[in-house]
Amino acid sequence: MTVGLREGYEGNQIHEVSEVIALVKRFAVDHNIEFGAEIRSTTVVYSYQSDGRMIVKEEPGANISGLFPPNKFGELSDEKLVEIIGSLAGYLAGPLGQTSFHAEVCGCHYSWKRAGQLTAHEAAKQSAASEMKCPHVTKEQLVEELGRLSRHPVLTRALHLAEEGHRGQTRIGGGSVLEEHIYPVCLDVAKGACSRSLVVVVAAALCHDLLEDTTVSLEQIQAISAEVAKLVEVLTEKPDDPYGYFRGIADNPDALLIKVMDRLNNLSCAYKITDKAEIHRLCRETERYLLDAAGKLNPAYYEAMTEKLRKLVPLQN
Repeated sequence: MTVGLREGYEGNQIHEVSEVIALVKRFAVDHNIEFGAEIRSTTVVYSYQSDGRMIVKEEPGANISGLFPPNKFGELSDEKLVEIIGSLAGYLAGPLGQTSFHAEVCGCHYSWKRAGQLTAHEAAKQSAASEMKCPHVTKEQLVEELGRLSRHPVLTRALHLAEEGHRGQTRIGGGSVLEEHIYPVCLDVAKGACSRSLVVVVAAALCHDLLEDTTVSLEQIQAISAEVAKLVEVLTEKPDDPYGYFRGIADNPDALLIKVMDRLNNLSCAYKITDKAEIHRLCRETERYLLDAAGKLNPAYYEAMTEKLRKLVPLQN
């Protein structure tokens, strides 16, 4: 395992390699840790110009470009590695006068400030936020993407009911429920649904959270379409019977498509959740009840879901 550590330069500060080597040696002795370090005497800097040109230049100043496990360092957990690197960053920050250090551990990026080390969860959250983006679709964008389909009477009524039901609701992080969840899920469903049931499935996607999260009644949805209402009923959570709930969804391809897009959206936005236990619950539920069914529906959905679950692993620790 190789761990890169680079300094956050401020004011073009320059440090001799011998100075950094002495500090790293002292850290190893003080903390009774064995490891190898690659320390470069220059740093390659890439700068992009307004005319599109990229200038590459080397700047003087010691840079710790890698830490290597000569003994049992490679057997440590990611959390322990982060702890060690955080200690090293803090150890170097004072003498070197650096404002921050950055490291990459197993694909996750971490930062430490001189004012205090970020917790592993906070750092992992920054990493997840940089790699995952919560979708955002406005009503105007949805209508434009749906084109003529958006003018179908069933969809027109479903869009109005969803808008009224979720008006003013926000998600964790302050984003609009409609623009970060309902509209993006609806658009993804429209792209994946078959033409035979397109109108019904897209309308159900717009209404899929109404019974759970709003005061809208089943009768109001039935007034739009009995088929839409049946799908929404299947999609409405049953807390006392999660197995039966997901079994019913898996047996209904239209409901499964909506649930898969709903869950992919929730996973994309999960980095905003502050409760690690809730992120863990969401991921375990996905793995237990939904992942395989998503793969049977479309292997691409399985891959997308697996990748999002992987990126959320650091946030659960």
